[in-house]
Amino acid sequence: MEDLDRWIVENVMGWEIRGNPYVGDTLWCFDGKETVAGKLQDWHPSTDIAQAMQVVGKVDDCLHLKQYGKDGTWCAMFCGLMTEWVSGDTPEMAICLAAKAAGQD
Repeated sequence: MEDLDRWIVENVMGWEIRGNPYVGDTLWCFDGKETVAGKLQDWHPSTDIAQAMQVVGKVDDCLHLKQYGKDGTWCAMFCGLMTEWVSGDTPEMAICLAAKAAGQD
């Protein structure tokens, strides 16, 4: 999940990550002018529905999201950018996987 969240930050949201985690720095997300997401460690669209909806807004395409069965798999597709559904255990994960599959970079 951490790799997916980082990919979303850089490729979908277009944010720059600053800091060096190898020397104990906290990573911050910038839009080139100011902090937009605070600590990267606090931004997880693959597990936070409010943050996943920010991803939807950034992709700027029609999202189709559905669940199979009451407790089943979630499937998502950005209709103008994809031809196949992707699936995840949660709506947040399905949205993030769909954004990556849509090639938002």
